[in-house]
Amino acid sequence: MKELILKEHENVLQADELSRAIYSCSMTARKLIAYAATRIQEKTIDKTPFWYSGRMETYVPAAEFKISELLKALGLSKSGEAYELIKKATNELRHCSVEIKEEDDEFRIWNWFQFIQYSKKKDKIELHFSNEIGWTLYGLRENYCSLDLLTVGEFKSFYAFRFYEIALSWKGMKGRKGNAPGTWWFQMTPEEIRTTFKIDDNAYSGRMNNFIKYVIQNPLDELNSICREFKIEVLRIKRGRNLVAFRFECTELKEEKKKIVKSDSKEIRQDKRQINEEHNELVNYKNKYPEDFAKA
Repeated sequence: MKELILKEHENVLQADELSRAIYSCSMTARKLIAYAATRIQEKTIDKTPFWYSGRMETYVPAAEFKISELLKALGLSKSGEAYELIKKATNELRHCSVEIKEEDDEFRIWNWFQFIQYSKKKDKIELHFSNEIGWTLYGLRENYCSLDLLTVGEFKSFYAFRFYEIALSWKGMKGRKGNAPGTWWFQMTPEEIRTTFKIDDNAYSGRMNNFIKYVIQNPLDELNSICREFKIEVLRIKRGRNLVAFRFECTELKEEKKKIVKSDSKEIRQDKRQINEEHNELVNYKNKYPEDFAKA
């Protein structure tokens, strides 16, 4: 891990609220939330109170899908163990919340969902997002659909996924504001990482080497071994002898075809072949019409 010595203050860009919000959950629950975000739709529900003689309807941001579809998207087999894993994660969503910190003594908290239904018999999960989060995701659903869910399915570490998610939220700075083409960066202090990932104050207390190894380096090693879009290199930022922050430097990777391996299921092989065909079509189009991809 490299070090960077700072001599003067550096500006930090304003954070994207939802991607960099404060929350914690299991990795399976987070995969479930990510998949639901790709399936979010406007749903009409009956909200007629018992005392009203007419009919009242309202609209909620909701996602409804087959459990078998979720397993396929995440590269999981249709085994009893996999269904039990999804059931447990769905139940966990009851307690999942997201926090936006305004100032030291000011914050906002929402539950991810206001209604949850799971039925293995019907092969169905239905999730109604809370309005504040749901309508935000509804407006961004195309961005969520562009996520490589096969990549998301490979993550085992919650910290690795959070770095992946946060890095993507900064991708708009790629090649801008002094960044070289195909590169961007974001910066976090140890305290910001603890807060954002909801790490207990007593965890790794007084043991910065362990904090760096288990919270930063190991998760980034996992991310870099999985992610096909970019890689991250972390630098320690010091003022004198004091470690004050970490800079995460992101470099976009050259588009590559997805490798088909023997352990892949029939469904995953089919998905990878389709992705590779789309990749070939894009490459051919870029070669034929390079002006369409010229920088503005």
